[in-house]
Amino acid sequence: METERWAARGGHSPERGETARPRTPCTPPRQRSTLLIITAETREDIEAIIPGVEAWLAPRGLRLSEEKTRIRDISEGFDFLGFNIHERGGKCLVMPQKEKVQAKLREIKEWLYAHPNLDPSGVIRVLNPILRGWANYYKHGVSKEVFATFDHLMVQTLIRWAQKRHPNKGPRWVVTRYFGRIGGDYWVFRAKTRDRRGRWTESYLYRLASTKITRHIKVLDRTSPDDPGTQDYWDKRQTRYGKTYFAAGSKLYKTANSQHWRCPQCHEHLFNGERIHIHHDIEVAHGGTDDQGNLRILHVNCHIDEHGRRAQLNPQELEPYDG
Repeated sequence: METERWAARGGHSPERGETARPRTPCTPPRQRSTLLIITAETREDIEAIIPGVEAWLAPRGLRLSEEKTRIRDISEGFDFLGFNIHERGGKCLVMPQKEKVQAKLREIKEWLYAHPNLDPSGVIRVLNPILRGWANYYKHGVSKEVFATFDHLMVQTLIRWAQKRHPNKGPRWVVTRYFGRIGGDYWVFRAKTRDRRGRWTESYLYRLASTKITRHIKVLDRTSPDDPGTQDYWDKRQTRYGKTYFAAGSKLYKTANSQHWRCPQCHEHLFNGERIHIHHDIEVAHGGTDDQGNLRILHVNCHIDEHGRRAQLNPQELEPYDG
């Protein structure tokens, strides 16, 4: 629970000794825990409300969890699903939870120190999907400052990792060797690598600060993806999401836009919840290029279907796009 002027937060679970019914195809799993927020002007008001809430839950076979129930001030807020929700300056702010940020940094540091001999291109190949996915999860909150701080700490971590690879070199040499510039950012971790055709290219570690913050827009009341009458609404909503998925003006953004944000195979929206793959009209093995004119973006199953017309391929041989 949360407090003075704000909230009581708690979870509920089945009574002690209660056994869950066996699951069958016709029986959905029981819900084990739910977030409950109660607000009031003072701590005394919250404490007076709790017995009434417990009395209301009891006939329904539910109870407040003593372990999870907390009373806190609105300015301190509470943590939920990796976010900290609190009030500051009269506004309700949803920010990345401090402990989750620290845990992600620690996870990356431990992985880097466990792989001191991995080449920089391998580091970028492993970390980019992790960083993009983590940024996409938090990009709807108040995350800009957190992203900038995370990038700064990542630079420090990567410098220490690189110094372990070159113990006889100083920090200036390490920075010149491993970092480059993109626009006005001089601290971008980079690596030279060969592409599938053997040509040298430069790859860069994803910078969280480059993630555009986009506020989540609630779904309109009484609209459902299963309602044909609201299809236009869902198409526009999915397209709006798609335009934040790819970097604006990038090759993949232009490819998706030229497809009107639809899968050319099944004609469903690209961002209907299915994973997507990149398809080359002329296969790379047959001289195809990565130019926009040779690319299409398909749903995973549609991609397998497309290749299945020519030969049976292992889906792992296809080229995914993980954001």
